[in-house]
Amino acid sequence: MSTPPTRNVIQALLDEWDRARRELVDFLKAQPPEFFDLNVEGRQGSVKGIMGHVAGAAYSLPQAILRAMNKPVPPARYPDIRTSTNLAELWDALEDIKKYNEECLAGLNDQDLGFILVTWQKPTTAEFLMEHSIVHLLKHRRQLARAKAGELKTSK
Repeated sequence: MSTPPTRNVIQALLDEWDRARRELVDFLKAQPPEFFDLNVEGRQGSVKGIMGHVAGAAYSLPQAILRAMNKPVPPARYPDIRTSTNLAELWDALEDIKKYNEECLAGLNDQDLGFILVTWQKPTTAEFLMEHSIVHLLKHRRQLARAKAGELKTSK
């Protein structure tokens, strides 16, 4: 008799992912309006660029998991968010990514977290990609906190 599928690991990862997302959003909500006009040293170049990058990655990582498993990929509400400078759209996308990740991963169970071959041809696990997504949110929250603290070069 086989063991029924569970979602304990997936749910724990989604919970931690959302905790990291909320920490980033809460940090951003506490900032004055002029903070969002800052240019910040680093690849994304600005606060808005970081926001778009984070949201875009949060759409693309579950998509990569589903594609690697040959499962249908739902369309992202903001497919071009990485290049957006519209603050209202960026805020909305940072909220929408929660629902999108839950939707993408709803059909998976813990037994699906094994090795997959993603489009960049590197064998990895779905669990690692989910963990990476958590760390990605934390990394950019810290980058923004460092910019606010004056630890990174910023300009208007």
